[in-house]
Amino acid sequence: MCGIAGFFGEGKADILPRMLETIRHRGPDDSHWEHGTSFGLGACRLSILDLVHGRQPMWIEDGTICAAQNGEIYNSPDLRKDLTAKGHRFHGHCDTEVLAPLYREYGEDAWLKMEGMFAVAIWDRVNLRGYLIRDPCGKKPLYYTRIGGAIYFASEIKALLAVPGCSREIDPGALRAYLGLKHVPGPASIFLHIRQVPPGHVLLWKAGNQFSCRPYWQLSEKEVEPTDPAEVVPRFLELLRRGIQQRFLSDVPVGFFLSGGLDSSLVTALAAEGSPGPVRTFTLTLDSEHVTPGKEADQKWAGWVAQRFGTTHQEEKVEVRDLGGQLRDVLRAFDEPFAGVISPYFLSRVMVQHVKVAMCGDGADELLGSYLSHRLAASLEEGKWAYPRSPEEEKLFAGIRSTDPAVWRSKLEVFQRSEISELLSPEWKKASDDDIGAEGRWRNALQSFAGRTPLPRMLSAEFTTLLPDQILKYADRLSMAHSLEVRSPYLSRELVEFVSALPASWKIRGRQTKFLMREAARRYFPEEMVTRPKEGFFLPLAQWLRTSLRPLVEEHLRPETLRRQGLLDPVAVGTLRGIWEKGDPSDYRLANKIYSLLILSLWHDDYVR
Repeated sequence: MCGIAGFFGEGKADILPRMLETIRHRGPDDSHWEHGTSFGLGACRLSILDLVHGRQPMWIEDGTICAAQNGEIYNSPDLRKDLTAKGHRFHGHCDTEVLAPLYREYGEDAWLKMEGMFAVAIWDRVNLRGYLIRDPCGKKPLYYTRIGGAIYFASEIKALLAVPGCSREIDPGALRAYLGLKHVPGPASIFLHIRQVPPGHVLLWKAGNQFSCRPYWQLSEKEVEPTDPAEVVPRFLELLRRGIQQRFLSDVPVGFFLSGGLDSSLVTALAAEGSPGPVRTFTLTLDSEHVTPGKEADQKWAGWVAQRFGTTHQEEKVEVRDLGGQLRDVLRAFDEPFAGVISPYFLSRVMVQHVKVAMCGDGADELLGSYLSHRLAASLEEGKWAYPRSPEEEKLFAGIRSTDPAVWRSKLEVFQRSEISELLSPEWKKASDDDIGAEGRWRNALQSFAGRTPLPRMLSAEFTTLLPDQILKYADRLSMAHSLEVRSPYLSRELVEFVSALPASWKIRGRQTKFLMREAARRYFPEEMVTRPKEGFFLPLAQWLRTSLRPLVEEHLRPETLRRQGLLDPVAVGTLRGIWEKGDPSDYRLANKIYSLLILSLWHDDYVR
């Protein structure tokens, strides 16, 4: 695991050390860079594989191809065998060492041969070509910007902002999208001139500072009915086992997040089943003042799993103090406004004291169906509208009812288009010509999977948008802020391709979410655990806004601050604050609105002022 930074074209090599220093948290063990005619490439290293010989960037034997990466290539041992048979020689066993020879042998077909989480940069000195490659699911970030006669790239935005001449102009469309989604959707960033390489894409740079970006992998639109339904669960478990074993690739200790939910529990069970010794598990909770309802059951079942599978188990309590100050640190991990989940920041801070690598259950919900949007889509599979679980949900469903999935999905966003226009200051109120709004974004995402039924269609659309732009973004930034590498077995490419192609009935059946997961889990866990509702590790946001975050709300959403920043209309924000002050303290939708505005104001003062 590392952070990378560099340029293709007429860039300035002397800026490489400064770029790498800004992302040193991603790789505190080493820092090195190479440069020459038309390229500069550097990496800061978190040593996981080959602690002695793993310094990167790495050159091929004849010095014509240079490569660096952020991430891990889990099938590098198999690739190394193949490349050795073709005459290549290796000096160590670091996974980065296979990249340049792999490109030499297979050219642009090399990317599909790699299984892992990665953001890779390759320089071809002979053909004067540079490549930026991002993994299929988007687990590892990769940003770029054009400055002068070069394209600069880096694992995080902050490294690009360190380059003289990098613009901090805000993207109007990204700003409006953030207010709806709680994050900035790719391939944009909050900065108009900084972009992302999308998941499963490769950016090719050629002499003359010309570049293009195209997909090398895409989630299939095809739906495949299994020929033998009895084999689906065994196949699912086989692929998950394989993904776990691949992610044991490490020369440092590996730990497991064990929340007590099915996703992480099944990973732990399969890992313990195939491990020669006890695996290390960690259950992390917040102090008693910040525990959300239902978390006691999670802790109970985490302990049960640890005892049943003989893990070396630690329960760690995270003390959340000075939340306002920590919130600024969290924002700096993203470099752009982000109002999604931030709990991994606190969990990773504790876990990294014991291990350098951790496995988690990320991706299971997005593959198999768990969220409100998935339940709504599943109800349409049966020609119904929804299965409300409470009077609040019933009221919500009535307000978003539509036969158009782009319409009802967009209505689940934090702020609607009309609300966004009211909230923005006159300078930002008018939508840009290319701003298609929430409905347009969801219609485009869903269109790619138009041949599928409602639930698989929604799952695929969110897998290619929400997963990389929010779920994997916070998993990466908030763990790497503490130099912890997190691996996701559910997102092995084989497993993703297998599960995504299954019909809706294997994902949500009746009112049972993640049906396939639960069928597999019944082989390891008692029925009470398998059928209990998902809790998730949520932070008590509504409570915090009225207590520990209250001073920040008062300071950063007051009229004077908003007028100085110029993004939000003080009167409209004041009206919303009034509704919030008098409203139900537990209203999470209203709390999300206030929190999203607070985050935007905090971010602006750190990055734009």
